[in-house]
Amino acid sequence: DSSLRTALFAAHVEEITSGAFNVMPLPAIIALLKNGDPAPPGTIAITFEGAHRSAYENAMPLLLEKNIPFTVFFSSGQADSQTEQTMNWAELRKLAANQNVTLGMLPDSYTHLIESPRADILAQINTARVKFRNELGTEPKFFSYPFGEVSLEFKNLVKEQGFEAGFGLQS
Repeated sequence: DSSLRTALFAAHVEEITSGAFNVMPLPAIIALLKNGDPAPPGTIAITFEGAHRSAYENAMPLLLEKNIPFTVFFSSGQADSQTEQTMNWAELRKLAANQNVTLGMLPDSYTHLIESPRADILAQINTARVKFRNELGTEPKFFSYPFGEVSLEFKNLVKEQGFEAGFGLQS
């Protein structure tokens, strides 16, 4: 029941805005870490992996209404596909226009890449990067490993590509 999940998310938003937490934009937290500066107590970032339409329709409006910053990691291939389950480019552009929203990149195909050859992973990253640049007019700074699957080689490849930070999904 999606209304239960939405209600639970709203309760989480109420808790994180109660004063015990300091919600910061992901780029600001990364800047603190890179400078070696401590984050204020209770600092968190809110992220969404996969650009799911349910999050766009139910969770993100609540965050936008309350001026709470968040980051969305998306697959350019899914944005191209115009499915009912994921956001499309028009929706991503709308989000990108809001100062509280940061967009991050997943590979072009939201698929398991951990054991793929380096050339295949690089092709997925480069395809996604070109589409990100062409559709949004900016260079992606943040990368998310699909399904949180990362190896040392995959991590090094992402680092070589010049991303400011790479992220994994941990459940």
